[in-house]
Amino acid sequence: MLNKIINEYPELIQYLDVIQTQPGFLDYYDENYINDDMCRIFYMYARDVIHGRWLEAEPFIMKDTCYAYYYAIDIIKGKWPEAEPYIREDEFWYGSYKRMFT
Repeated sequence: MLNKIINEYPELIQYLDVIQTQPGFLDYYDENYINDDMCRIFYMYARDVIHGRWLEAEPFIMKDTCYAYYYAIDIIKGKWPEAEPYIREDEFWYGSYKRMFT
């Protein structure tokens, strides 16, 4: 499954290397360091490699409205109350989220 991510998004290889070689690396970062590309790879890693929730990455994923929405749908497969305040900040994603879960 890592090959799928690498083939689709070769620019994200640097993040995959960190995820694979440095367990617990998220303990050293705060939300100011995490960028959109990292949120995307966290979501994709949970979806394609872990095939489930990645609790350590959730505090970062939830702050990206797009990937919080997709994480709720594809990973949690339901509402994600902890992320709703962040999703609510974007009218498009919040509207999509409400339609999906109401």
